[in-house]
Amino acid sequence: MSPTIPFSSPSSLSHRFSHDNLHIRLKGPLEMPQAEELVRFLQSHQESCQRIFLDVRGITHVQPDAAENIRTFLQQGGIAGERVHFKGENGFLMAATGNRILTVPAPKKEHACKGNCPNCRCRHEKSAA
Repeated sequence: MSPTIPFSSPSSLSHRFSHDNLHIRLKGPLEMPQAEELVRFLQSHQESCQRIFLDVRGITHVQPDAAENIRTFLQQGGIAGERVHFKGENGFLMAATGNRILTVPAPKKEHACKGNCPNCRCRHEKSAA
């Protein structure tokens, strides 16, 4: 059974524990009901981990009130700012003072070699075939 919390869709939040850290992944739109559920989840698990990683790259839309709700909880909820790490650009909308935001560069376009690029590594494989 996948560790999920019922949001508007069953797969909008998943979590796991790894090396005393809590990893939470959010998907879909972030609206007030999802933000309130995330806050309740953080309240119930904040004592059982050292750091909290919130992967917000899967969020498609952030409602301003929902972001403010999360930010207010992080400022006043008793979680030290340096314990919370956001992963993704949406973290800038939700982070409180002291939180870290980890940005991940977009993946580079995969190289499609045609055997004629400078210093080609696979040219000899193509000509040997």
